[in-house]
Amino acid sequence: MARRLAGFMIDCHGDDLAGARVFWSQALGLPILDPDEGSAGRYALLGKGPGGWHIETQCVGHASRLHLDIEATDIEVHKGEVVGVAGLLGSGRTELARLLSGADKSDAGTIRIHGKKTSLNTPVAGLANRIAYSTEDRRDDGIVGDLSVRENIMLAVQAKRGWLRRVPKREVDVLVKTYMERFSVRPNDPDRPIRLLSGGNQQKVLLGRWLATEPELLLLDEPTRGIDIGAKADIQET
Repeated sequence: MARRLAGFMIDCHGDDLAGARVFWSQALGLPILDPDEGSAGRYALLGKGPGGWHIETQCVGHASRLHLDIEATDIEVHKGEVVGVAGLLGSGRTELARLLSGADKSDAGTIRIHGKKTSLNTPVAGLANRIAYSTEDRRDDGIVGDLSVRENIMLAVQAKRGWLRRVPKREVDVLVKTYMERFSVRPNDPDRPIRLLSGGNQQKVLLGRWLATEPELLLLDEPTRGIDIGAKADIQET
């Protein structure tokens, strides 16, 4: 079967749909195509990538009892691709990331990994399928303020392995040292409570947490939001 393109849908509203199409194409550096005649105001943004590992969703959506969180959405991501999902507040970017990671359960559609239908109903299921998700809300959904930097980095690795199978101390020391050095976390004190670190260094620790799980798909929701220029540069270089 021919390799498919990775992509996602952009919903555009207003009078100047052609102008919106040009804007997103220039902003993201990727072509935007009108997928069919019957979907005026909806464009597909496509980006080529290599074959190998991929995740594919078909008509995946989620609705709460009060309002529709995200409409049925198709997306496909291959190994080696960087796929960006852009949109205004409330457009469904975060909701889509939560569905793909297992943080939320989809109400409809299918998710396939390596072509095999997969159920991602919990974050643990996401980790088991080597999917990691770094939330946009660092303070409330990311860090555990009373735990140390060391403990925060190791949380996801320990959850993936199982809470009854403790990670050996030597392995913990290696992983913590590796990611603290990789992201230049300051101060270089793994036993310091993470709440005492700057926002930028807290974000570095969170990224280290998820990379330590060796994910095949890393979902980053606003990874440089609310951090200083120096920390942003460190994260982007890494």
